[in-house]
Amino acid sequence: MEYDVRTHWNDVANAISTRDSGTQLAGYDSVLDRYARSKFLGYFTSIPVRQKDVMEVGSGSGLNLKLLDQGGALSITAVDISEKMLELAKKNMETAQAKTKFVHIDGRSIPLPDQSVDYAFTVTVLQHNSSVESLKSLTKDIARIVRERIYLFEDTSPKEKGSPDYMLRPIEFYQKMFESHGFKLVETKVINMYFTQKVFSLFNRITGLYGKSEGASTPWFLRWLQYPFLPMTMFLDKVFMRREGNTLMIFERQAK
Repeated sequence: MEYDVRTHWNDVANAISTRDSGTQLAGYDSVLDRYARSKFLGYFTSIPVRQKDVMEVGSGSGLNLKLLDQGGALSITAVDISEKMLELAKKNMETAQAKTKFVHIDGRSIPLPDQSVDYAFTVTVLQHNSSVESLKSLTKDIARIVRERIYLFEDTSPKEKGSPDYMLRPIEFYQKMFESHGFKLVETKVINMYFTQKVFSLFNRITGLYGKSEGASTPWFLRWLQYPFLPMTMFLDKVFMRREGNTLMIFERQAK
């Protein structure tokens, strides 16, 4: 059974806007969320967006949009299914230097002209779409709109698994979809944190954090209890590499 994507992310937006920690990460603002964010930033901020027209699909509260602006993007298009998330993003981008546009979508299509942006990004967005048909429709539109490159940061696994609101799919699944629309997969990189994710996900379940609505804050004392485990799990991540977890996939448009 599919979950109501729009309602879910509107609820998350409402929750994160009232956090006492002041952060707007889309998860629970836990040690796991903060560590994953720090790992991701090393890759995301290295993408050369200066003087590029860029689009983020699933822009959330706008944390990544601010980085694109700081990187010198010429224009930024924020696309999201949640109007509440777009409201947060607009507030976060009030002082942006780049020309910025905010587009509310239905999750299946994007009302923008063909090849109107240079780069497109998704950051843990497509994995929350359990409907293959709507995902195919959305990726077809992303490919239609992009002139040069598509950057996906999505959780992947050698075998498909998950739940209605979170699907791990093989890299080859995304490769086949985008190659059918003229984009070649040119680079992949697993942002390895498999053991950290497993250990802290278990900790969050045991402590009841995952029983709360997504977007809820992690109490400070739970973060205090979790931090001592992080050096151990980071070590395990480096020693025992696994082909599962958040993965950077770069696609380039192929000449006809």
